[in-house]
Amino acid sequence: AIEFNLSKSSMIRSITFTFFVRLIAAVLNFLVIVLLSRELGPEGKGFCTRYLTIISNALIFCDFIGGPPLVFLSARYSVGSILLPSYLWSAVTSVFTTYVFFLFDQFTSNELYILMILSFLNSCVAIHQNILSGKMKFSRLNTIILVQSVVLFFVLRYLFEITTSVFELTPSPIHYLLALGVSYGIAALVGFFFLLTLEKSGEIITFVKFFVQAFRYGFVNILGHLLQFINQRLSYFLLNPNSLGVYSNATSVGESLWLVSNSIATVQYGKISNTTQKEEAEKLSLFFLKLNFVLSCLAGLVLFFLQDSFFLWLFGNSFAGIHEILLYLVPGLIFYSGYLILGHHFSGRGEFYKNLICILAGLLFTATGVGLIFITNKGYTVYIAGAITSLAYMANFFVALFLFQRESVFTLKQFLINREDLVFLLRGFKKESDKTD
Repeated sequence: AIEFNLSKSSMIRSITFTFFVRLIAAVLNFLVIVLLSRELGPEGKGFCTRYLTIISNALIFCDFIGGPPLVFLSARYSVGSILLPSYLWSAVTSVFTTYVFFLFDQFTSNELYILMILSFLNSCVAIHQNILSGKMKFSRLNTIILVQSVVLFFVLRYLFEITTSVFELTPSPIHYLLALGVSYGIAALVGFFFLLTLEKSGEIITFVKFFVQAFRYGFVNILGHLLQFINQRLSYFLLNPNSLGVYSNATSVGESLWLVSNSIATVQYGKISNTTQKEEAEKLSLFFLKLNFVLSCLAGLVLFFLQDSFFLWLFGNSFAGIHEILLYLVPGLIFYSGYLILGHHFSGRGEFYKNLICILAGLLFTATGVGLIFITNKGYTVYIAGAITSLAYMANFFVALFLFQRESVFTLKQFLINREDLVFLLRGFKKESDKTD
């Protein structure tokens, strides 16, 4: 039997709250996609996707200091001594990374400074979230996520409405960038306020020691995130704007599967970062892996049954083919949700190199697939992009599973759902129910 001592009711309460907050945020973000698709069409939506991809890529380099290593370090050191160096690093990397994309003609000079500012604000939001995760303040972390999604949706909707009804102009991707700026700015301010209200704890760390520690954990982490960015988003730069608009919508719909795994991983990461008991952490992650797999498979079945007629009604008649793309993507997305659980286990233990190994396995599939397509002149279509991405996700998961099982106390049989798992879950929910009553 697998038993562990970390508070069942506390974890279930945190995961449940996190799930519903992220569900609301996901619905709002999906409505943003619908707004962009209907108002801008596939090409305009494709430009917005590319903007967001550039901002996300800048965050990868900011995460060298302010990402997962910050979760690990904030659990051990005071907030004040790690916040300023994180801001400074994010400012420098946001400017540098965005300028590199500009040199490769991914956007115009008119958008350069806007994207630099957006990248920095987004990294500040991430810094605040990671510190709150390390301090296990999950309700505050979730509040930031919710605020950002609410503000983005309503500001974007307002901008589109006044553009068409008041100024009688056609909406453009620049309105999306403005809405992002407002949402990132407000979310960053809310996060900074939450940090000010934290109880002072942990030892003070010097600038030099902080950077040494962060680079120690961050180098492998940033390399892994950069390679995984290639696995996940290389297609965004190989497809034309029209195809990208359709494919990115299919990807957004499919990645809603990760709502479950991301909700679980948020709590899991904070818990594991704050425990030194290796066996307890492994038992916790194994249970979460099973729970995530069941829920993600159920969500995947729902996506399989959504027909193209539904997406045409939702996004517009120019967005044909989303159902077929999902048929290629969903299997890999389900397996990748399992990797998210195992990957957060490795990160929580400070074993970032294991994530890098898993990501390299996926990159091998991506590089091989893309290389074969261009060598044979088959043409890079949205369906090929979905198939290659899905295979890379499967490689991520199975390598992670091998690494986790090899160093754990579990037999292969224990990876199957059993009676003890159901008892654990039911007891946790019963305890929560008793508290509510």
